[in-house]
Amino acid sequence: MITDVQRGLAEIPSTDRQVRVKMAASQDADTDAPLSTSTLCRELEYLQTHTVHHYALIAMILRLQSVEPNANFGVAPSTLQHRTISASSAPSSQRA
Repeated sequence: MITDVQRGLAEIPSTDRQVRVKMAASQDADTDAPLSTSTLCRELEYLQTHTVHHYALIAMILRLQSVEPNANFGVAPSTLQHRTISASSAPSSQRA
């Protein structure tokens, strides 16, 4: 399944294309919900960040049950990158 998703993503043209997105703000299916313009890349970025958000919630629940997940589980890629850069630029006396 993951391989199919990766293959499908690889087939997306390099130019980002606009998509029309219909979002209902409630549980009722509103056929008159407004359409918004977005882009395919923006929607995929949202999916990725929202997934990390859910992973962070899962990590918190695991910790409450005395299960320690991997330290990077549920941490945004930008935060991981920032930590790496900060650790490499810190004076050697401050590095762990």
